[in-house]
Amino acid sequence: MKKLLYVVVKMKSLINRNSKYCFIILIVLLIFCSCRFTPKGGGNLEISSSITESKEKGMFKREYVFPDSIFEYKDSIISIKLVFSDIFVENTHKEIRRIPEYKEKRYYNSGCDTCSEQFVAYFKIENCELEYANDYWYIDERRRNSADFIYTYFIYEDFIPDTLKLHIVSGYKYNDMIGIERMNRIFLDTLTFVKQ
Repeated sequence: MKKLLYVVVKMKSLINRNSKYCFIILIVLLIFCSCRFTPKGGGNLEISSSITESKEKGMFKREYVFPDSIFEYKDSIISIKLVFSDIFVENTHKEIRRIPEYKEKRYYNSGCDTCSEQFVAYFKIENCELEYANDYWYIDERRRNSADFIYTYFIYEDFIPDTLKLHIVSGYKYNDMIGIERMNRIFLDTLTFVKQ
């Protein structure tokens, strides 16, 4: 009888001790599984693919317009036609990561009135007879530039002005063709975006 009682007491103490460990392990797992983390390097800056997506994320600030949504430029060397679609300003934002992953993507800076903004303009190059457009012309604003067949053009400012001017400038092949130094920039035209 004493042996049986001894075994029961031992089993009870083992169960109590194990339940404490199980409880601690469970708490640690719960904490770990709800951890948010930012990838090494801070994560990639996100750019919404449309005004609709920006609004769904809660990042949308305001919409911009470009007259008739079309820009055209032509000279003896190049002919450019850009057709703009979504033009807007949104908060700069990064994806929030978590273990396990969120079912839906979530982002930093949602609804922040003091976060820095990014200007996003989607356009298609409908007419450009040159093989590599960027070699002949590009869009420049404080050394941030890009032009591609479907592209977002963005700049980082604390607050984007209501009227934003971006310049189309010559690339190095254009400069070669007219005989000036590659590092010089010729301003071909200006894109003016106005807050709607």
